[in-house]
This record gives sequence, C-alpha cells and structure tokens, in this order.
Amino acid sequence: MVVSGSTYENKENLTKFFYDNIAKYEGTKIGRQELYGEVLDPEEEGFIKRSAWRMWPHDKPLPSFQYIIMSLDTAFTERTHDKKTQTADPTACSVWALFNRTNPNNRKPEEHVMLLDCWEDWLGLPGLIKRVKREKDLTYGDQDEPVIKPILIPNHLRARHQGRSVDMILIEDKGSGISLRQSLADENILTESFNPGRDDKLTRLHIVSPLWAHRRVWAVESVTRPGEFKDWADPLITQICSYIGEGSTERDDLLDTTTQALQLFMKKFFGSFTIEESKDEREREDARDEQRRKTRRRNPYG
Repeated sequence: MVVSGSTYENKENLTKFFYDNIAKYEGTKIGRQELYGEVLDPEEEGFIKRSAWRMWPHDKPLPSFQYIIMSLDTAFTERTHDKKTQTADPTACSVWALFNRTNPNNRKPEEHVMLLDCWEDWLGLPGLIKRVKREKDLTYGDQDEPVIKPILIPNHLRARHQGRSVDMILIEDKGSGISLRQSLADENILTESFNPGRDDKLTRLHIVSPLWAHRRVWAVESVTRPGEFKDWADPLITQICSYIGEGSTERDDLLDTTTQALQLFMKKFFGSFTIEESKDEREREDARDEQRRKTRRRNPYG
C-alpha cells in the first residue's frame, strides 16, 4: 500500500508566508513536485526524447565507419572538495562515428551517426594531454577481425585491427580549449576548433535536433541490461533529453561535446532534411493557393 500526503494537509503547521509561496504553484509541474510530493522525470521536459535515440543491438557487429570525431569540452582544473569555493566543471569527451545505412522504405543509403564513447573527468592539462594521446589511437568497429587469434604468431606479424581510429579531434574554441590545442600541436597532434559564435547551448541543440527527428542517431545496447543503453552512455543521453535551458541540468558538458560534433557532421556530410509531400497534400496546397488568389483584396480606388 502506498500512502501519500500533500502540503495542504500540513497547512496548519506552516507559516502563512511559506504556504502562500508554495500554493501559488498549484496546477504547475513545480506544484506537483512541491505540493504533492511527486517525483518527476526531468526527461519529460526535454524536447528530444529518449525514444528518439535508436539502439544498436549489442550482439550485432558494428557497421563500417566512414568518419570518427573525438569531441572535447575542456576544463583544466583538478577536482576540489572545498565547499567554500566553486567546483569547476569536468572535462567532457564524446566520440561519434558516421556510417551509411540503407533506408528500408526507399532502398537508398542514408547518413547516420553513432555514439561510441563518452566520459567526464577532472583533469589538469598534463593529464588531459596524456589521455587524448592514448584514446586518439583506439579503433572502433573491429567486427572483421578474427575471433580466434593464432597465439603462435608474434604480435608484430599479426593482422592489424580492422576498425577505424579517430579522424578528427574537435575542441571548443575558448580559453582552456585553445591551450589544449596548442599543447597537442607541440606533440604533433593536429586538432580542429569549434566556434559556437553567439549561439547559446539550447540553440545549438535545436540546430542538430533534426538528426533525432529523422531517426539518425544511435547508441549501443547494454549487454547485461537488454533494451537499455550502455551504462557509460547514459549520462550523455540524460543531458541531451533533460536540457531545456541554462540551469536545467546539473552539468551540460557532454551536451556541448555532442552538439559541436553533430553540427560538424551536418555541415560536412548531411544534406538538408526535407519531408516529401504526398500528391494529395500538393493538390490541397494548390487549391488553397488558388482560393487565396481568388479572394485577394482589390483596391476599390484603383
């Protein structure tokens, strides 16, 4: 049995000032939470729903990737537990891949993107450089590699991985990101900068939202929890699905890595997203145009 109560039932024990300030939220989602004690799912607020993500089966080989981007939103500060100072955001990273998939309806190839990895960590500049150098050489999509490897063949004579490594390291063009790009250049690692201009985070998310609307964004299914995404992917997916503006999520660093990577993919590889009108819809629109022309106002003094 579930027992629940509301703020109204406890009115006699509350100050008038407190009660009046809470009661004004009646009929709102804040009211449902503060007045009735409901636990609301923050993803209900986002305009990109979790159901818009497509799930790649864990037992299905990964596709052949055409281009892979490692996207970074940087913060060069070691994590601090000093409650008297503000804790800096972590450095966030996500890895995205482009691949082609045939549309079963029209049998035409379409561009899709897949989330391959993501993480957040509080790293100083030396530690971040070390991690980027290590992870840029990882390969993704090794499905063509033999499952049984000949143990008698020395490592240097074995077949190389069939997967693809990172093609581009994308870093937001701001203070700490500029420092990272310069430091990686000293290590002979070239990167690309991303300049968001005057667009805020929500605008950037709106720009890439057609990828979800057209069902082009994938993440891999968990092996141990069928029907759900991998554990490491969940923080990123939650940020994307919960974000509705500044302050709506505890952190939004993985959101930034996502929008800048997907904007670049859209610019370089995707054409415009259009929905073909049916013949009936075109005929209805033509009839509406004709009716507007017939009823157009005429100048009575002309």
